[in-house]
Amino acid sequence: SCKLLKDDVSNTLPYVKISLGEKESSIKTSGLLDTGCSWSIINYKTFIKIPFFKKYILEEMTHGNVSCANDSSMKIKYKAKLPITFNSKTREHTFMKTFYVVKNLIHPVFLGYEIIDGIIAKGISQDSLILVDPKDPSKGVNIKINYFN
Repeated sequence: SCKLLKDDVSNTLPYVKISLGEKESSIKTSGLLDTGCSWSIINYKTFIKIPFFKKYILEEMTHGNVSCANDSSMKIKYKAKLPITFNSKTREHTFMKTFYVVKNLIHPVFLGYEIIDGIIAKGISQDSLILVDPKDPSKGVNIKINYFN
């Protein structure tokens, strides 16, 4: 379950708009900000839409599972490292990010709490995911958070 919810609306889920893959051939999707998730995961059907997705696979997972909020367990298919791009009001910010690829997720991408690592992001507020500015790591870049109902 997602722990970052607006106080006034109990059934909303926070997400940011992202692009996955190389800039010229990336796919646009949404990344659900799930602070209850330890790692970032991507749905298999979303992953295979990324052009040349096979080049991002680090390893095929034969024994890995992720545990979900409803106590179910899902098998990890791949560990992959791919470009993720966030758009701020002034420019694009691209980072290389490790994801676990899992079948049958209910959202295309879950951005886990580990994204707040001081390299990609510095924190989360009600309205923004605060990225590290690669040009000046002491500064933050606000990426607007949207809410699903």
